[in-house]
Amino acid sequence: MTTLVIDGGSGTSFPVLQVLAEFSLSGIPAGADVLSAQLKLDATSTSSSSLTINAAGYSGDGLASLSDEFTSTTPLGSKTGPFTIAGDVTINLNADFIDSLLGDASHLGLRLSSATVGPYVNIASLESTGVAPTLVIQYATTQPGDFDLDADVDVDDFLSWSGSAVWAPTTTPAISTIGRPTSARRRENWRQLRRRRRSRLRRCWRRSRYFPAGSLPRADLLAMLLSTDAPKLR
Repeated sequence: MTTLVIDGGSGTSFPVLQVLAEFSLSGIPAGADVLSAQLKLDATSTSSSSLTINAAGYSGDGLASLSDEFTSTTPLGSKTGPFTIAGDVTINLNADFIDSLLGDASHLGLRLSSATVGPYVNIASLESTGVAPTLVIQYATTQPGDFDLDADVDVDDFLSWSGSAVWAPTTTPAISTIGRPTSARRRENWRQLRRRRRSRLRRCWRRSRYFPAGSLPRADLLAMLLSTDAPKLR
């Protein structure tokens, strides 16, 4: 079959036609976060410019079957025409749903249907000479030490880490001073100490750009500074 038909149906002569497709998620690394997802279709013909395609998702197993027609689905996105033969049909999908499947399902299942009665659109299939339905996923992986989750390890990660840490001495003193100082003078001294540490860390970070070849990379430098300059956690 070289074309797939999404048809809203019209009476008994033209029944409702839907498309089932499943896409493997094996190419996404473990622990990755899905940022965006798009389904690209190659329209080969259509009966109306007012057609709306609805995309619903389900947990797939790699084999689209007739039983999947009755599987519970989650609305993921839609696209309203006009559709042209010269251009792709792009449907933006719910990235959070796809992210929730990672580690639990091997495939993303999609059910494509017309939102209105009557109009239809033909799209190229895997066996056709056109472009087969394509799932495009953008994802991000987390680096060790990337505390602010910006896909980069730098001085801001130390500041993010230090701002969320619970500061405490390694042993319990006779008079408890755990946490931030309580008096105004001690609080000001504590703030000045933190400012000096941040300033010193930024200077070390800028100097790391001039390290000779073969020296520590920035991620290792940050780890070294974290282990030697920062107060210990309880």
